[in-house]
Amino acid sequence: MRMEEEIVALKVQMAPAKKQTVAWGIEQLYGPPDTQRFGDMGTAWASQTADSQPEWIVAYFEDEVAPQELHIYETFNPGAVNKVSIFTPLGNEVVVWQGIDPTKVGTGGGISKIPLKTIWPTKKVKIYLDSPAVNGWNEIDAVGLIDQKNQTQWTRFAETSSSYGSRSGNVIQCLAGMGPNQF
Repeated sequence: MRMEEEIVALKVQMAPAKKQTVAWGIEQLYGPPDTQRFGDMGTAWASQTADSQPEWIVAYFEDEVAPQELHIYETFNPGAVNKVSIFTPLGNEVVVWQGIDPTKVGTGGGISKIPLKTIWPTKKVKIYLDSPAVNGWNEIDAVGLIDQKNQTQWTRFAETSSSYGSRSGNVIQCLAGMGPNQF
């Protein structure tokens, strides 16, 4: 096992304990969806700034599978997803979808179902968001990878270009009832 894979495996083991403590943090992407309604909720991931730059999420899954579809649970200001890539078993990033987010701008939220047409199995997916194109924070609750047998795996660990929850950790925990738009 490579050193990078060992580090990710350790972070995956620690992830469940962190999920409940960091509002709008990367940890909110772990596991199945748990945000109960659309809106600015600390149970979803949000980028550090609302519209400053394009953003990305790298989602890691437990098992390598031949992917069929990716489900992105957008819970606030959806419509920014514009590209998805997978990582091959050799670690190469390959773009497998590019286009207009299936969940329309202006809707409360929804599940963006992205078809993944590829010959490579994967356990790592990268989601690109054109954050400046959609006003406000683009919040995502969960990412599910669907295999050829229609089985869903949920994100076990993630990396992001930025995270609102990591900006002022203790303040965010104390003010968990307030969203990024309320500061």
